[in-house]
Amino acid sequence: MARTTRFELISQNSCSLLIAFYLPRIEGIVQPERVLSLIHQGVADNEAFLVAARQDRLERNMTQTLRQQQDEAYLESLRADQEKEKRKQEEIERKRQEELEKQRLIDEEKQRVEVRFHTFKI
Repeated sequence: MARTTRFELISQNSCSLLIAFYLPRIEGIVQPERVLSLIHQGVADNEAFLVAARQDRLERNMTQTLRQQQDEAYLESLRADQEKEKRKQEEIERKRQEELEKQRLIDEEKQRVEVRFHTFKI
């Protein structure tokens, strides 16, 4: 039965890509302490890259959050503008209806006057 080292177990899980990035290729039976030493050295050697990668991810997240906030603000402003326009159109329609009603009443009064005048004339 083959002896399984700690490194072999680590390389079989989801961390294998991350570890492969930091470690040189290791073959054979290696003591766990040596693997840990290589991992620590790999992390130290790539610290600048890791910091830059974290910063890039942070900036992307902040940019995405800012865009979401801007989109939400835009949509809220758009809704407010649409509501304002709707109220404006409703007010225009209400005034138009009032004018029509006023004109109808005037026309009815004219007809009554004409009927009275016509009746009086006969």
